[in-house]
Amino acid sequence: MKTVKRPLSKETKASLKDKILIPGNCKEFSCPKVNQEIWRQLPHHAKINDLKHQQNQQTLSMALSSFAMIANNLAENKAKIPGDVVTSTVQLAIDGSNVIGDQFQAISNARRMEIRKFLSPEYMDICNLKVISRKNL
Repeated sequence: MKTVKRPLSKETKASLKDKILIPGNCKEFSCPKVNQEIWRQLPHHAKINDLKHQQNQQTLSMALSSFAMIANNLAENKAKIPGDVVTSTVQLAIDGSNVIGDQFQAISNARRMEIRKFLSPEYMDICNLKVISRKNL
């Protein structure tokens, strides 16, 4: 109950950020960056709003990474753990990751739509909901 009723201290947040790193094979968990040419064109308030969204996505990235680390830990130690426990725990990690991944994608879509407002009409299509690459918005 304490987890949802109190904020983390700055020290705890920093410690968790240092401890929970995105696994090398999960780079898609990283928060997408805005193309620098577009970023330079955005008004200050749009940049501030996008930075807030980025912070939320970075937090979700840490949670996704935690689930990946749990699944990896289970895989590495499956011989020591009953099979049904491994299976149910991995399924919980997958389910949690799906929920968080959906929110991560929703934020990416919201960021694109907010940025789109500030683009000239000829470039608006680069910020649509069908963008596949998450390397750049």
